[in-house]
Amino acid sequence: MMEWDNPKFFTMPNGTLAVQYALSDRGGVVVECSMHDATIRSMLPMAYWLPVFSATIDNAKIDRIGGKLVVLFGFGKPNDPGGNLVLYRVCSRPGFSPQRMEQVVGPLLATCAQFHIRLDQPMVDIIRGN
Repeated sequence: MMEWDNPKFFTMPNGTLAVQYALSDRGGVVVECSMHDATIRSMLPMAYWLPVFSATIDNAKIDRIGGKLVVLFGFGKPNDPGGNLVLYRVCSRPGFSPQRMEQVVGPLLATCAQFHIRLDQPMVDIIRGN
């Protein structure tokens, strides 16, 4: 379970509490997380989040932006009132803990596998296959 530093939460339309923005800085590995579409859209260029947001299938975009690993998941329907984006940004400092990095990256890879998001296949090919 991730320990967050000063997390901000919001209540989704169905009453579920979700992370608007949270940061965790431990062992030389910094992780940012957001499950709030408006916050995510303010953190990334539109050209980055729009294809993930607009897709009608579960998908992800993984890239390196500004020296950080950026993982943007898109789940569900683009017009879902609860939102459909989940963002993680990860960076490390010299001397970081490999165990901490594995604690952060492992669940991201597991989430991709759980939603049948293949990192070795472009999203266009995945959509074409459905």
